[in-house]
Amino acid sequence: MNQIPFKENLKFILRKLVKKYLYYRFIDLLINRKKFFRDIKEDIKTLLGKYNYPYRKILIIALPKSGSTWVENFIYKINGYVARRIWGDEEKILRHQLQEGSFKNFSDKLYSYAKLHIDPTPENIELLNKSGIEKILILYRDPRDVAVSRYFHFLKYPKRPWEPHYLDYHSIPKADGISHSVDLIIDELVPWIDGWLEEAKRNPDKYLVLRYEDILADKIEAFSKIVQFFKLGKSKEEIEKILDEVDREMKKGFNLKSTAGNKSTFRKGGSGDWKNHFSERDIEKFKQIEEKLNKFGYYF
Repeated sequence: MNQIPFKENLKFILRKLVKKYLYYRFIDLLINRKKFFRDIKEDIKTLLGKYNYPYRKILIIALPKSGSTWVENFIYKINGYVARRIWGDEEKILRHQLQEGSFKNFSDKLYSYAKLHIDPTPENIELLNKSGIEKILILYRDPRDVAVSRYFHFLKYPKRPWEPHYLDYHSIPKADGISHSVDLIIDELVPWIDGWLEEAKRNPDKYLVLRYEDILADKIEAFSKIVQFFKLGKSKEEIEKILDEVDREMKKGFNLKSTAGNKSTFRKGGSGDWKNHFSERDIEKFKQIEEKLNKFGYYF
C-alpha cells in the first residue's frame, strides 16, 4: 500500500480537527478519557504512516450475547484501529437499520471498526456493499442460550418503555419472561442467523463466520482465525497476551473500547445453559424449528 506524503497527511489532520473529528472525540473525552487520548494518538500515527494494514474498514456483525464484546475489546488492542460511531437517525440505528451515510465517520485514510447487530435485509446489504467495508466478521450463538442470556440481561438492565419489545421482566414470573424471550428469538434472531449465513455463503471472501461456542472451545484458535481474516499481523503468542489482558479487564466489568464508556454486560452462562431454565413449552417451540437449529450446528 502506497504511503501518503507527510504534508498531505498534515493538511488532512488539520481539516479533520476543524470539522467533525473533534466533535465526536469531545464526546468521547467527556465519557471515556482513556479512549479519547488513545484514539487521537492512534489516528495521528496512522496518518503519519506508522501502520500499514491492508484493510481500512472492518466490521463485526453479531447476534446479541454472542461474545462480540470479547472480539471488539480484542480489536481495540490492535494499534491503529479505532471504533467509530455509526451515523444516522437514532431510531433506525436502534432497529438495526443502516442508512445512507451510516459509515461517513469511516475515513479512507484511517483504520476503523464497529460492532453492529444489523439485520440481513437487502437494503442493509446493499448499503454495506456501497460503504467500502472490506471484511466482515459474523458472530452467532445457539439461539436457545441467547434466549436465556437475553432474559437475564434485561432483568438486570431493563429496556426503556419506548424501546422495541419492552417488557418489565420484574413484573412477571421468570418462566413467563423466558418464554417471552424465546418467542422473540425464534421470530427475529433465528431468521437473522439464517440470513447472514446465506449472505456469507454468497460472498465467502468478504465474510468470516464464527460461533460463540467455537470461541469458548478454543479461544486462541478462534482469535487466530479472526487475526488472519483481518490480516492484523499478530502471532499466536501475541494473540494470547492480548486475550489475557482483555479477559482481566472484562472480569473487572469494564468494556474499555466502548464509546459510551459502559460497563461490560457480558454474562457467562456457558454453552447449553438453556437446559437449566427452559420449560417444556420452550423446548417444544424450538423443536418446531429443529431443522434450522441443525443447519446452524445445534442439536437436541
